[in-house]
Amino acid sequence: LSQNFPNPSSGNTIINYTLPSNGQVQFSLRNLLGQEMEVINFGNQSVGNHSFKLNTEKYSSGIYFYSLKFNDSEVTKKMVVSK
Repeated sequence: LSQNFPNPSSGNTIINYTLPSNGQVQFSLRNLLGQEMEVINFGNQSVGNHSFKLNTEKYSSGIYFYSLKFNDSEVTKKMVVSK
């Protein structure tokens, strides 16, 4: 899981990730209180590089944590939303 770009984000941000094998992928975004703001279930994806665009316009300015679950593992990064 790579750092989102641009960060801070004020609109759309791109999130890149690489999968070592085929498997189930789920993205989640949480605020500082740990509240789940968004969940995207990508289902089964193939090995290799992937990316998606996340629109952050609906979120207040602040710090968020985004996670990518892949099979039984999870990686988390920090994202800043700035208006």
